[in-house]
Amino acid sequence: MSKENRGTLEVYEAMAIDWISCQTRKHKEEPAKFAKKREAKRTRIFRFMEGMSPNPLVLEIGSGAGDDVSMLESLGCRVQPSDGAQSFVNIMEKKGLHPMLLDVSQKRIPGTWDAIIANHVFIHMTEEDFKRILPKIYGALRPGGRFIFNVGNRDSEGGRSSGWMDLPGFHHIGAVRYFHYWKNYHLIQCVEEAGFIVKKYEVDGGEDNRRWIEICAIKP
Repeated sequence: MSKENRGTLEVYEAMAIDWISCQTRKHKEEPAKFAKKREAKRTRIFRFMEGMSPNPLVLEIGSGAGDDVSMLESLGCRVQPSDGAQSFVNIMEKKGLHPMLLDVSQKRIPGTWDAIIANHVFIHMTEEDFKRILPKIYGALRPGGRFIFNVGNRDSEGGRSSGWMDLPGFHHIGAVRYFHYWKNYHLIQCVEEAGFIVKKYEVDGGEDNRRWIEICAIKP
């Protein structure tokens, strides 16, 4: 584990309640915007899962407070939520979600899955971290399984710089975390070099609608 990944995980371990409070406050302040973003996410994942067998077995990496579990279940998924921070696992347990404590940078991924989903997770990891994790994800998927994830996008006007920061607005929690932004073509190259086929690719979010790179990759 890199110092960037370790330091960020320590922040979430210590500040899970602060993170939830921030999300809750922003959702209450901008309910229409939040509802629109959530529906867009659901629609995107539905597209990415098109053609899969019914009721796929899905591992969600970095579930946080478990906010996306019900959305994935509404798409017919059998969901195993997980997080690398025990504090988030404890919160999900109180919700009755039966989460798994899983830090994919340190441990192998148990089980075999139809899909592995990671939302706003790998933006906190260096390129070297991500490359080490890719074979674990590949090995934990069934043939034809899908890896659905997003990372920060540098291919927007003016670019974005990686580093330690506390983002303003929705993502502000009062502590710096590490953020890594990718060039689109380089990210796709890394994923394909790990053996995946990148089936679908989109950009989304932010004022320029290009803050995130959304990827659906398939294990042949």
